[in-house]
Amino acid sequence: MSRDGYGILNADDPLVTAMQASVRGKTAFFSMNPESEVVRNHVEQGGMAAIYEDGWIVILQGTERIKVEEAVNVPLTLKGLAPFMIANALAATLATYAQGIDLEAIRQGLRTFTASVDQTPGRMNLFDMGDYHALIDYAHNAASYEALGGFIANWPGKCIGVVGWPRRSRDEDLEELGRLSAGMFDHIIVKEDDDTRGRERGNAAEWIVRGIESTESDCTFETILKESKAIEIALQAAPRDSLVTILPESVSRAIAAIESRRSSNADAISSTSGFTSEAPMSQS
Repeated sequence: MSRDGYGILNADDPLVTAMQASVRGKTAFFSMNPESEVVRNHVEQGGMAAIYEDGWIVILQGTERIKVEEAVNVPLTLKGLAPFMIANALAATLATYAQGIDLEAIRQGLRTFTASVDQTPGRMNLFDMGDYHALIDYAHNAASYEALGGFIANWPGKCIGVVGWPRRSRDEDLEELGRLSAGMFDHIIVKEDDDTRGRERGNAAEWIVRGIESTESDCTFETILKESKAIEIALQAAPRDSLVTILPESVSRAIAAIESRRSSNADAISSTSGFTSEAPMSQS
């Protein structure tokens, strides 16, 4: 980084905040907390920052408070329901503004960039299925499950999860996945990857179930080891206004399953449940 460049740091993470000391250039902070002490001190010392305040992405510089855009108008945030995506939008806004990009250009970028299967496959791809919605995300560790949980907690209907762990994992990692899933979903379908990574078929699912059962959650669960079958059952049984979240081993296979069901349900999709997806299907 040049001396004139900017390091864009998350003020809500103490480990990241501490990195300011090793940034060769300038620093700018972003925070979901409009009262962040780190941000306040930084701005008072002449620094630049971005915060999420009253539903808006706001840039702070000196005495200026620049309201850039409402989060609900930023497709990436899924109408403001995904906190971690709002944080991503804050970081992107700050990075572009620090480089002198025109505010209107920044606003246009925020309003038009979508988490679509064409631009970001497997990253918060939301599909309107007519009576319900389906979400594909390649969450693969505890932190990403917790971030995803922030969005799911804001969903107004029932939440169904098709869960597994897409990498070689310790038993305790699988248990933790189960515990996190129990706090996120009303119903869980536990599946396994095609590649069991040396485990006996069914062993990983058993550890996930142990994690679910160790909680006091009222969620229900079942085990369907084959991923394609688990996805099929989840989509087939989805209640009205629900969200089916698929955490796949194969993103392309999950997308294909949803596109196939959307094609066969084209008439039903014309009637939505009140939340219009900003993530259109890819076109072949």
